[in-house]
Order: sequence, then C-alpha cells, then structure tokens
Amino acid sequence: MIGIIIYLISCFVVAIALTFLYVMLRPVSTRDELKSWRVLSVFYLVCLGAPYGFAEVMTKLVGANMEHAINAALDDAGLSGDLEYYRVVMYNGHKARVVAVAHGKADWGGTDKPVLALSLNKEGEKWKIDSYRVVSSDHLNQDGFTFPPYY
Repeated sequence: MIGIIIYLISCFVVAIALTFLYVMLRPVSTRDELKSWRVLSVFYLVCLGAPYGFAEVMTKLVGANMEHAINAALDDAGLSGDLEYYRVVMYNGHKARVVAVAHGKADWGGTDKPVLALSLNKEGEKWKIDSYRVVSSDHLNQDGFTFPPYY
C-alpha cells in the first residue's frame, strides 16, 4: 500500500515539473488560452501509465520463454501457489529484470499474492535465474514494493 502511495505522489511531482516546463516554454502569444490543469492531468496520466506500458511491450517482445525459470524461482523461494502473471520491467541484451506475481492459499484461509523480483540471464534460447528476491508475501512475512507497483 505504501508503494502505491509513493508511486502516485512521485508521478504527481514529475507531472508538475513537466507541466511547469511546458508552460514556461510556450510562446507568450498562446498562453492566454492555456488551461494548465488539463496539461497537468494529461502529464499525470502519462506518468502513471508509461512504466506499465513499457513493461507490457517488453514482456511481449522478450518474455516468451521465461515461465519455466520463474516457476523454478517460485519453488525455490518456498512459495505455494501458481504463477498468475509476470512482467519484464527491464531488458538489456542477455539480462532481464522480471516481476512475477503468484496466487495461492494463505494459512488462514484467504489468498496470498506473493510478488517476486527476479534477475534472469539468457543462455542460448533458455532463461536461467541469476537471483531473486521475495518482495511481498503474507506467508513469508515480507512486505515491500516494486517500481512500478504490482500486486
């Protein structure tokens, strides 16, 4: 929850800075018709959606064969449940940073949605786990957040 609040506030600060630059760099003759709150709202929506859009595109481009390595990391971390989805948040040639979300039963009867941050290496056509970190899990008593926030 705190990760989402930090993300929303930081996107708003970036949107304010971009709006300020946009307003200051416009010609004086066209400033009378400018509604800065509209520009701010557009920049805010772009700042909120751009990291998610980037992750979706990267997942479609390079995330095809990663599911086996991600399932191995889920098993190694001791998380029960099935992989719900994963997103490639960064890709650099043969290395990728991935955020994976699983779905499983919690001890108390509810659901647990653990989040893993993984670093993968591509060896030939297969992806191998370089390292992983449990970001949030009720079962393992972990609480953290990723950029952009996934739950």
